[in-house]
Amino acid sequence: MWDNKDPLFFWSLSLERLVWPEQWDVLGEIAWIGLACLGVWHWSRALGSDQLPAWWAACVAAPLIITGDSYIAGMTSLPGTALGILALGLAARERWTAAGTVGALLCFTKMVVAPIALVGALLVIQGRWRKARGFFSAAVLVGLTILAALAATGSLGPWITIQGKNSAYANGMISHGFLPGVAAQLAADGAPAWVIHLTLALTATTMPLITTAGLLAIWARHRNPLGSRVLLWMTVATVLVASLTTIWPHHRQIFYLPALVALGVGHGPGPGRKSTNPGSHHGRRDGPERIQPPTPRA
Repeated sequence: MWDNKDPLFFWSLSLERLVWPEQWDVLGEIAWIGLACLGVWHWSRALGSDQLPAWWAACVAAPLIITGDSYIAGMTSLPGTALGILALGLAARERWTAAGTVGALLCFTKMVVAPIALVGALLVIQGRWRKARGFFSAAVLVGLTILAALAATGSLGPWITIQGKNSAYANGMISHGFLPGVAAQLAADGAPAWVIHLTLALTATTMPLITTAGLLAIWARHRNPLGSRVLLWMTVATVLVASLTTIWPHHRQIFYLPALVALGVGHGPGPGRKSTNPGSHHGRRDGPERIQPPTPRA
């Protein structure tokens, strides 16, 4: 089998076939969906969601989103979404080493999703750089280990070469006219490549997802400021990545990641309510308030 995909995607396929040779493809999809659900649960809990809403978001809403109309089984988009939301959720719960490990795995499984997840993780880490050293240490260590494994197997050079081929492929599809509807007209009129990629991304159900994410980010900015910030900037990052990479309908699955982020934002505690979850305070110390004695009147 030959395809321009990242190495850990193929490694995961091999592992699935070893574990369950007869139904390895089904096993893999279920496992990735399960990891995405776990990531949504961690993210929701970190933002202050109670147990029941967090489980609902993770086990009901999340699978419905990531198996939506752009989903095609066996593609790399589902692993990218699963690892992206899992890395974010673990970082928000201050599981720094685990979050860094998952982030490194994401870079070698679905590279185009890694910058989007990194934006969210950095927003979560902001103000806690020293505390989050385990995140960066784990990411670097795991990343170097994978690079060493690729070099040892003779795969590192070809993998680097493939990145350029993937870029050429995306732009080649535009120049050869393999485009539907308005995107084809834009290409005929000589529009820049990024405009055409973005047009292909913002079709079907993608635009409602972006609009919903934007409205939710605005609504939640006082109720859940961290979640609102993460949702807003991850949506912006997704649009930017889509403007460089989207060609085929299944590429729109990249917007499922901010859609999963949105699930946690709406479940956080409202104004005046404190979460019992330690990961939701993001480094803030919540102790008993000091009551000042009344000022004596003259």
